[in-house]
Amino acid sequence: MNRYAVKGVKKLFSRSNTKIRLAEEAGTSKVRPSPLPLPERYANVELNTVEECKIHRERLRELIDFEDILNVAYATLQLCDIIEGVKWKYEPAEYMPLMDRIPEDMPLNIALMHPKPPKGSIFIGENPPPTVRHYSRVVSGIAPLLQHIYNTGKHNEGNRLVAVRTVYAGGNKMGCAVCAAINALIG
Repeated sequence: MNRYAVKGVKKLFSRSNTKIRLAEEAGTSKVRPSPLPLPERYANVELNTVEECKIHRERLRELIDFEDILNVAYATLQLCDIIEGVKWKYEPAEYMPLMDRIPEDMPLNIALMHPKPPKGSIFIGENPPPTVRHYSRVVSGIAPLLQHIYNTGKHNEGNRLVAVRTVYAGGNKMGCAVCAAINALIG
């Protein structure tokens, strides 16, 4: 895994810690959805509370193996799901994913913070051009999108994504980590 993506994963660990702390300060005890789908899918762990997320985050930190791209991919996407799952009570609506923007057709192009994304792409980032479907302003918004992909059968055995393509523009370490994680699952 490249250095930039590794730094992005470390930044996701930090961001998830911050979001958990903010959730605790806001009096959030439960996560949404409950249980969080990606930790359940990738690690066979049910996370229903903020406290369980905190414990699982630490477990991920202890067990991550940066030499194993699939291990890093699963950890990265679980961190995104934790971030999305704990922030529902205190985060402004503008930072929540727009689930109604997901097309049912395939293939699915996901543009992570790209200045010139392909027309019709699902766009994650700020200031989307008019030719895309704006889905989320924040990169952790990928978690509900991935669950939608799994729910609609755009995957094969072993959690591999089919008919999904990512496009990434550099400049954001967390975006690089998420892009590397999704690319590790494509195939």
